Amino acid sequence: MSGPRDEMIRNRKKEKEAEENRRLQREREALALKQELEKLRLEEERKQKEAALALKQEMEKLRLEEERKQRELKQKENAMAVLIASVMGSFEARWRSFNSLADNRFSLLVLEEKFQKIQQMGKTAKENLALEKTIAAVEEEMANHLNVVSTFAQTEVEARSISANLKVCKAVHTFCNNLESDWDARQKSILSKVQLRQVGPEQSTNGLRVLIKAGNNLIEQALKHEAESESRISLLKATIESLKSIGFFVGPVVNEDESNPLSAAVLTAKKGSEIIYLTVPLGGVVQSRFGGFPSETCTEIFEKYLEKLKEKGFECEATNPGVRDEPKLIGKNAKELPRNNSQQGNA
Repeated sequence: MSGPRDEMIRNRKKEKEAEENRRLQREREALALKQELEKLRLEEERKQKEAALALKQEMEKLRLEEERKQRELKQKENAMAVLIASVMGSFEARWRSFNSLADNRFSLLVLEEKFQKIQQMGKTAKENLALEKTIAAVEEEMANHLNVVSTFAQTEVEARSISANLKVCKAVHTFCNNLESDWDARQKSILSKVQLRQVGPEQSTNGLRVLIKAGNNLIEQALKHEAESESRISLLKATIESLKSIGFFVGPVVNEDESNPLSAAVLTAKKGSEIIYLTVPLGGVVQSRFGGFPSETCTEIFEKYLEKLKEKGFECEATNPGVRDEPKLIGKNAKELPRNNSQQGNA
């Protein structure tokens, strides 16, 4: 008989060790993902800085070159064709630099049409003033586009970081799993539209910012529910011990809705024909209902019950001021569920 039992104990021990190893593996994977995301973010920042510096240096170089040619053209009235060719060459070089920095997930069709218009102007212009004004306007749009795309890239990294945090947050999967699935679907929808060039960078950035805020709120909400759940466990343990100490047999704790961890916990205690029903929501007022008691007996037992809870650090009192007149429907209010470490996680 001892052999199978020892084998069962060993198997259980191995299962626990395996589960712990899996948990540690998940934590290592989550940490690795976080480190990789941070590495990508830093690399993206480095590239953006290098690109911005290169563009600035190129623009400065072209500006100086343009000024030099302008001085030459002022001295040579017959060199207008040379000046226009120079302007167009400079702009085309800047356009190539711009295209190398732009994110290919966003359509540049509008700017490309303006580039073609400038090319046509360069072929037919008799003077360069209108051409330069048009080029200046397009270059401003180019710079604005790069800025918007850069902002999107930074926001995209932040959104992916939030996504990773949601996936590794135990509280989210325990209390807000459906909301996390909805959040993940919304993020994939936004990034899919970007990849398919269905939306621009500014609209995509706004959508991700809304999503980031929602993700942070979701984590905060889940952690709040987790803390409330730990406090409720402490309260339930104290309640069960208090009822047992005054002679009650206490049944198992169940949720009103077994599929919903946010639903109230329900507890039934019996002593002969006397029954106490308890409903304990996730935070808030705890309701007690007494059945099968004469009025004077109910009041006496209820007072003992409250005293036992107070001894365990739960400041409770009847919420119904007429409790002695209505002994069969009695409420108690846990004014503040304890949140210190000594009272959490003991159930």
